[in-house]
Formats: sequence, structure tokens, C-alpha cells
Amino acid sequence: MVYDAAFRRAGMLRVNEVEELFDAAATLARMAPQHGNRLAIITNGGGAGVLATDRLIEEGGRLAELSPDVIAKLNSVLPATWSHANPVDLIGDADADRYAHSVSILMGDPGNDALLVAYCPTAIGSSADAAKGLIEALSVAGAVPKKNVFVSWMGAATVAEGRAELVAAQLPDYETPERAVRAFMYLVRYRQNQDLLLETPSAGAPSPDNDLERAHGIIRQALDDGREWLDPAEVAAFLGCYDIPFARTQAVPDVQAAGNVAAGIGAPVALKIRSRDVIHKSDVGGVALNIEPVGVEAAAREMNARIANALPKATLEGFIVQEMIQRASAYELIAGVSTDATFGPVILFGQGGTAVEIIGDKSLELPPLNTSLARAQIERTRIAGLLKGFRDRPAADIDGVVKVLVQLSQIVADHAEVAEIDINPLLCDAHGVIGVDGRVRVRAATAAAQARLAIRPYPQGLESMIQTPEGQAYAVRPIKPEDEPALLRFAKEVDTVDLWHGFFAPLRDRTHETAARLSQIDYDREMTLLAWEHDRVAGLARSLADSDREASECAIIIRRDLRQQGLARQLLQALLAAVARQGVRSAVLVFPADQPRMVGLSTELGFEIAVSSINSDLISATKSL
Repeated sequence: MVYDAAFRRAGMLRVNEVEELFDAAATLARMAPQHGNRLAIITNGGGAGVLATDRLIEEGGRLAELSPDVIAKLNSVLPATWSHANPVDLIGDADADRYAHSVSILMGDPGNDALLVAYCPTAIGSSADAAKGLIEALSVAGAVPKKNVFVSWMGAATVAEGRAELVAAQLPDYETPERAVRAFMYLVRYRQNQDLLLETPSAGAPSPDNDLERAHGIIRQALDDGREWLDPAEVAAFLGCYDIPFARTQAVPDVQAAGNVAAGIGAPVALKIRSRDVIHKSDVGGVALNIEPVGVEAAAREMNARIANALPKATLEGFIVQEMIQRASAYELIAGVSTDATFGPVILFGQGGTAVEIIGDKSLELPPLNTSLARAQIERTRIAGLLKGFRDRPAADIDGVVKVLVQLSQIVADHAEVAEIDINPLLCDAHGVIGVDGRVRVRAATAAAQARLAIRPYPQGLESMIQTPEGQAYAVRPIKPEDEPALLRFAKEVDTVDLWHGFFAPLRDRTHETAARLSQIDYDREMTLLAWEHDRVAGLARSLADSDREASECAIIIRRDLRQQGLARQLLQALLAAVARQGVRSAVLVFPADQPRMVGLSTELGFEIAVSSINSDLISATKSL
């Protein structure tokens, strides 16, 4: 599952068999990009339609719904015995006209995103005629928005003539409807993964509610004590630093303090022995549940006596008093963090409770997360359908779960010491979410928090203010995914003659895809800094280092109305400092020899200037960092 998460975030499509590999490659190469997962199925055999539908549902696609208007149009061209639903069963004697009319109607139907057209050999039909009907309809439909059409002419010799017609028309033919559906879902999943790739998040500035210093202190205390697990009170406090709702939990030194805390809670509590020598507390009577506050002191004295009798050498440090959470209709979820040997920290979500391993309903995602990625992670689980509400059950607080996942992502970006977090159960209903039990495992850090992540989060430490010699101040920060609209505006405000560098050439297109590619960077070997004049981009500096970090090529572009204000020098200096922080040993500027401003800027910043060995029309300037 970790590899699934990694491939998904890389925008890749994963397959499991060699046959799938070739099918997927051929489909992606021959078909148009797929938008949407609603499939309309046309067939002359009801069984083929059912098989295709079953596979579609198994693969996570959707059977397109036929509107009353579409059904009426089909009624006018099909016999009265057709299926009157999707799959559209043309009946076994379907001829070229039925195929042509049905395909034409569904090609023009906005209620579906793609078509699967299947043919089953019959004694009274012609595979060649059916193929000709399909080809005719598609040739007429060329004027409407293009949809992918997946074709399955089932059989060998019995459909050879029809298949020859399809090959001549360059229509891909799949041996079975299930295989055609699988090809459709390749395109759907690939598009979904590409969309997720464009959702690569910036962790952004931590929430102002996060108490980073207090969280660091809790971790340091545990490590100084030689412990790798936080005790329950520390878990509650640590998660509270990130505004993750958790049952009120407090550590107390003695019986009387336990009673006082329980009285302050004013509701039934759970009482647990606090001792490093007692690993499995419930096995020796070290856990008591649902105790009224008035009975806590007596329960604590009895617990001390039981533990002293069972483990006379155990050092008793007091008690943990925790509020009992009573939410009978809440769903039990699990949310947490684990550490993979290859990809580092991984965020976990799924159905929780005591049978979590048996149920196996979980989804993994690589941090950092934003709300869109967290919501997509939830959607990949079976329990997501229940959380949306059903019958008389109202929808649960999915937004609250999203916030928990995003905050867990922030925790691993902030603390290299955190190796494992397990909140189980995380109760969720219409009234909100709250953790009832949790574990946090910490270890001495061997790497910076962000360096151990497979995907680098937004480097907040590179935010700064710069001031030009003319006194103009600009805010400078690394680019974020949400900067795409401002980037498109900037593309219109730069002089096209300044777009000579390959880094900036995509700005000529001014499309969502090219702007998204520029705003989605890994912050590892790439870096893009933006200088802001209020809500407008004033300048952009970009770098890309080679794999061994020996050198990083840099480039800069300034808005046409600001080129004489000294902004380029300040912004390029900020970029060089960022590149140095990435561990790159030298910076390289490559620019046309007819750019006097770049020659002067390079000289001023101490670059060694030389004619490029690759192209004599280019200057290559190098500076050690």
C-alpha cells in the first residue's frame, strides 16, 4: 500500500501484470485524456453488459445514468424490448442502424464520459455490419466534443470480418468487455493520479493554534527519561499542541490528586496505573473504566494494592485519569503515522476499533497533506460511505477528520523524532471528532524532520523581505500550488523577449497545466522564489540542481515595469542563499550573450563569466556557494 501511495503521488499508473503493462501503455498512447468515470455501455448481448458493469463497479467506475430525454431518443430507434437502461441492450438481432443510432445518441449525451461498445456473435447478426454502424456513427460524431470509445468484438473467426473493419478504422478492439472496462479505468486512474500530482501541497505556515515549543518540550522530556513511548497524559498534551481533539487526560501523583482531577472533570472517568514497570496494565488490574468521580479515590487505593501484590518490585508513579467519552452512535476510526523504511513517514486512515487488523479497511498517503489530499485519502476507504450518512444516520464530521489528518502531516513535518502515532479509536459523528486512546512513539532524530519525508513540504524558513536601493520593499517566499492564478497573471505582465530561458518558456502557453507544473515543485533539488508586490508577482527566480548537487542552474525574470528597480539583484541573491541551503556546491547562470543586464548582474554578484562551450551565443556564469 505504501508503493500505491508513492506511485499515486508521483502521478503514475500502477499495474500488476505484464499483460496489464502492455494494455495500459497502449491505451494511454492511443486514447485521449479521460475526464470523468461515467461509462455508457452499448451491446447486443445482455450478459456482456452485465459482465462489463460488474467489472466497472469493482474497478471503482460509475455506470452512467440515462436521462429521460436520452431514453426517449433511444426508444425512437430501438425495438420495444431494449433494456431501457444502461447497459443499452440492442437485442441479439441488432444491425448496423441500431449500432449507429445508439452510438450517435450516447456520443451526444452529456450524462456519460465514455462509451463501451460490445458485440456478441449471433446467428442472425453480422459483426461486419455492426462494426460499420459504429464507424459511421463515430465519423458523424467528429464534430461533437471527443469521447473515448472502447470496443469489444467478442470471438475469433466469427467476428473476424468485423474486427478487420475496426482495425481499418483504427479503433482499438479489446477481446472481452471486462478488458475494455479495465482499459477505461486505466485512463480514469491515470487522470486522477495526475490531478493529485497537481495537488502536491505546501504544508504552509503551521496553524497559529499549534504550540510547537510545548510539543518539542514533551518529546525532549521523554527522550531525556530514556523512554520511546509517551505516557497517556503526554499523548493528550502533545496532540493538543496541534489542536487534535482528545479525551481530557491527566497524570496525577497519588490517590487524592486522582480524586480531585476526576471531580474537576465532573463525569465518569477511566483510571489507569502509571508505572514504567507495568507494560500490560489491564492484565494486572491496572485499568478501571467508567468510574464516577466520587468513587475514584477508593478505586485508586484498590488498584495500588492489586499492583503491589501482583508486581511487588514495580515502581508506582501515580495514575492516569481520563474522561470517559460516551458516543454510542459514533464511528470508530483510526488515524496515525507510521514510518516506512523506503519512503519515510506515512499517514494512515481507516476504520478503527479493536478489530482494526481484521477489518483491514485503511488507506495510506505520503505527507505533506492538504485538505484535498486528506479528503481523497478518506474516500478510498469503505467506511467513507458510512461517514456521509445513510437512512436516519446524519453525516459525520468529515471535515474534522480531514483536519486531524492534515495536522498529523504537520506533526511529522515539524518533528523528526516522531516515529509512530496511533489514534484508535478516533470517534466521529455529526457532533465532531475526538480521540479516545492514542500512542506516540519517539526516537532520537537522525535527520531533519523535512529531510526524511519522501515529498518535501513548503520551506517556510525561506520567507523573507527584501528592499531595493530605491527603497521599494517586496515579500519573497517559495512558490506554492495556490500561486497558479497569480502566475498566470504574471505571464501576461512580463515581456515575451524575457522568456528565452527554458525555465520560463511554459509561461507563453498561459494554461492551467503549464502554470501548475511551474507552481508544483519538490523543494528538494528545485526551488522557485516569488517576489510579491501586494497580491501581484513582481519577479520570479528559479533553480534546478543536478542529482549529485554539484551545480544548480538558475534563472530570473522580472515584470516588465519593474526591471530598473534593483529587484533582480536582491531576488537572485535570495535564490542563491536557498540553493546553498539545499547543499548545492555551485550556481550557474546561462543566458544569451546579447543580454547586457544579465552580464552586469552576474559580474556584480561575483560570477565567473565565460562563453558557453555548448553554444557560442550563450554566456555561462558560475559561482561557488
